[in-house]
Amino acid sequence: MNYLSAQETAEKIGITLPTLLRWQKSGKGPIPFLKEGVLFYHINEIKKWEKHTECVKNPEGMSSEILSTLEAATILNVSQSTLCVWNRQKKGPKPYKVGRKIFYYLFDVMACKNKGTIRDDKEFEYLDKYGDVQKVRRYEIGISKRHFIGATFKEPCDFSNLPLKDCVFSGAEFVLEVDFSGSDLRNSRFCDCDLGLANFENANLEGVSFLGANVDNANFLNTILM
Repeated sequence: MNYLSAQETAEKIGITLPTLLRWQKSGKGPIPFLKEGVLFYHINEIKKWEKHTECVKNPEGMSSEILSTLEAATILNVSQSTLCVWNRQKKGPKPYKVGRKIFYYLFDVMACKNKGTIRDDKEFEYLDKYGDVQKVRRYEIGISKRHFIGATFKEPCDFSNLPLKDCVFSGAEFVLEVDFSGSDLRNSRFCDCDLGLANFENANLEGVSFLGANVDNANFLNTILM
């Protein structure tokens, strides 16, 4: 059998079932599916999620995507102490902590290098498929490979120039404009999604699925071929 129950999945990844169900409700963790009204998880989806979280737990092994303080400071041409001062001032690339180790995501560091030290903390609200209000910060979307199954975004969304590989927006509705321009959307899913006035200009859409999606008014100018 190539899928597990919610209880089996929780045990496999080392969390409680209530935690897994909270994750599922807020669009975190492995992507589930329904079979005869029961929640299941494909083994491949669990493995993809485990691979991603392993990168976070072991940043030294992923220096091409995850950087130490020294590596981040070197790219930004500042000292490590300057980077620490920026952190206290909530400036510069956002730091992440695992145990006692602090690391940075490469795309955050490059965004800081290209656009200055102001941290991108813009927060978006959306309704999940249960009608509950959820919040997500712009920089968190690509990091967590989130899924927004059945979500409704009622405000304009700026998701431009983000690493959004493997994100899932299936069944989502964007009531106002959404900007994906310049983003890396490889292998993401927009199945049965109402994209309204979505802007995909200069985005990478390799392997993206738009099955059943409403893209009549979307802008696909200069996109990398699907």
